[in-house]
Amino acid sequence: MKKNKKSGISSVYSINYITIVLCIISLALLIVTCINHYNMQRSYSDKLVEIDRRIVAITSSDIEDELENIYLEYYNQIDQKATDTINIVVAFFGTVFSLTTIVNTIVAVRIPKQFEDKMDDMDVKIKDIEKRAISIIASAMYTELTSSKSTTREKISAITEIIDEHGDETGDFYFLRGFLYDDIKDYEKAKNDYKQAKRNGGSDYAYHNSMGVLYNNIMLDSNKRIEKHNAVKKAEYHYNKAIKLREKQEGEASDFHCNLACLYQDYGKYLMNVDDNVDIQEAMKYLSSAMSEFNIAISANPENLTAYLNRGISYSEKGEKYYLDAYSDFIMCRKIDSDNKNALRELIDISLKLYERTGEFSYYEEAKRATSKLRQEINRLDALQRRIDVIGERVSKGLIAQIDERIGDLSVEEAKKYKPDTKEYSDGIVEAITHYQSAMAYYRETKSEEAREKINCITEKINLITDNSIISPPATN
Repeated sequence: MKKNKKSGISSVYSINYITIVLCIISLALLIVTCINHYNMQRSYSDKLVEIDRRIVAITSSDIEDELENIYLEYYNQIDQKATDTINIVVAFFGTVFSLTTIVNTIVAVRIPKQFEDKMDDMDVKIKDIEKRAISIIASAMYTELTSSKSTTREKISAITEIIDEHGDETGDFYFLRGFLYDDIKDYEKAKNDYKQAKRNGGSDYAYHNSMGVLYNNIMLDSNKRIEKHNAVKKAEYHYNKAIKLREKQEGEASDFHCNLACLYQDYGKYLMNVDDNVDIQEAMKYLSSAMSEFNIAISANPENLTAYLNRGISYSEKGEKYYLDAYSDFIMCRKIDSDNKNALRELIDISLKLYERTGEFSYYEEAKRATSKLRQEINRLDALQRRIDVIGERVSKGLIAQIDERIGDLSVEEAKKYKPDTKEYSDGIVEAITHYQSAMAYYRETKSEEAREKINCITEKINLITDNSIISPPATN
């Protein structure tokens, strides 16, 4: 099809060249004719003057033949002039016709060229529409196939079925399958899928970022020091490559800086647990690099929740001196995403630490607000998880039960600051009992031996605060 189009255009170009040549010849003839006409016009004028003189000279003569010849010559001159005029007119209209032909030819060439360009654009758009249609069909198929799959390997099989049936021109499904292989620690298959995704049109920076994540996981999964070190270097290479490519194409790479920071943070924590002064110094170097990368990520994107969350964790792990910095980062996490479960959990933990350290009631209140929000979020997630992951549900409920129990303990300590007959005392006891009862309810749902022990312990705490021999019962209003 392309070949036929170009052949047709070439023919039109050839006709255009011939027409241009003919037009140049016509213009040359017109110029020559006009010059000749001008010269002849001057000659005619001289001859007509001579004819008029001769007519006057023989007016009285009887030489009729001479007079006839003079008139014949006169009319011949007039006829020649008329013929030259006609030739000029014809040459003029011929030139106009030639110019018109050139214009028509140019238009005739331009229109097919424009039409060809439009057809090429249309071909591109049609291919894009087909690609998107295939992608939509494949995505719908992915949703349908994976919605009922509960294991990673079942999801991998579903994606493989999609790739076999529809292909993957964008690389998206190879990336998806690679992530799943990474999750089940089948790293070689994950690498192969990432490479295939790149070959099929996936972005270079997505490939390098995925490889960085993969080597980060290899580092976490390995038990050998040398393997960890090698994995860190490879992950670092791929993350830096992804950052450069992303910044060049899109201007910022906040999330990739955050991934690199998490790599440094994970490796730094590992080195901190090795009994070697050299390793501790190296660990501090990696932890400092992690903090720098988190700062870069936040500067590039002030709403990068992952960067704030992980930087806050780093601050909290550095000791009491950095608790306020951690608290500020977790507060920022809540502003960015008030429902994020991990951020709420960290905010509760740091708020309670600050309350225990400073005795400032505002931290206690913040912990209670975050606990209430976390409880709502866990209940919502548990409703979704119930059909899928019972173990995950137990972990979630165990977490909120522990938080409730801890806040109940702090509420009792807060109540002890006031006299038994005050409203503040009464409110503190009611608050404690409320959280204790909530904790017991969650522990009952986990149905474990540890949970039963927790329930007995909380029951003793409730009995203790309501026992008149220890603490007076809450005052009634």
